[in-house]
Amino acid sequence: MALDFLKVAQKFCASVSALAISFTFSVSVSAHPGGHDRIMTLNEQIAHEPKNAYLVIKRAQELIQEEQNFVPAKADLDKARSLGATESTSHEYNFVMGLYHQYQAQHPTAIEFFKRCVGLDSNHLQCYRAWAESALATGDQQTAIGVLSNFIKSSESSQTDDYFHLAQLLEKDKKPDLALKYLDQAQARFGALPHFEKYAIRLETSQQNFTKALERHLALKPFFGKTPQWQYEHGVLFEKLGDPAQAKLFYEQALATLGNKNKKKNKASATLQQEIKAKLASLKN
Repeated sequence: MALDFLKVAQKFCASVSALAISFTFSVSVSAHPGGHDRIMTLNEQIAHEPKNAYLVIKRAQELIQEEQNFVPAKADLDKARSLGATESTSHEYNFVMGLYHQYQAQHPTAIEFFKRCVGLDSNHLQCYRAWAESALATGDQQTAIGVLSNFIKSSESSQTDDYFHLAQLLEKDKKPDLALKYLDQAQARFGALPHFEKYAIRLETSQQNFTKALERHLALKPFFGKTPQWQYEHGVLFEKLGDPAQAKLFYEQALATLGNKNKKKNKASATLQQEIKAKLASLKN
């Protein structure tokens, strides 16, 4: 049933699984109203500083990401190159050239530019993400994993999303232990992340590591411990561990919480109540 703790976790991960498959990061966002305004602002700035290669490159990036307007974007990139590469613009030039090819599904060429970009700026967050995205688009999952894992290890710019996507890739590559490692590393760095812990619980249970799953679920108690759903899930784990007495205690606690908090039960609460009663009935048999 949908409210079973394991299936809730699966549903959560399924809701983001498309992100792991398509790997659509911030470098591949769709157009939004602010994009046109930024282009107009850049037009004004370039009119005052026509030899400012950085501004020309940024306009090309906006034209690619916000409007998919490739002809003027390429003209800007050619202009930036003619103005001469400098230390401050070379990495951005290569990054945006990579985007130019990536947005037109020319991923092998895009990857070559992304490689040059990170060679010039090892902390370029968007470039690592874009490189991993293009690697996935070519079916090269191992490279995508390597790019993100190396970035996380070497850079302070990595964010929680990078760890999460890497964990999903590792799970898809049938490396759940490594996925768990990065989920834990993220929480050690950024603090408690309940959705990371829920994902970790699903990975633990998929490997029959119910004791570890129970420990992780207990870590969620400060966030959800007073909810009937958490109490029910805790009972499910005890039942899987072969401890029906403890499972019964948590099922009964969940029923009591439902009774106290839901005088007017909604459909979800009613379904959860039915599931708990079914669990209790099965323990008596």
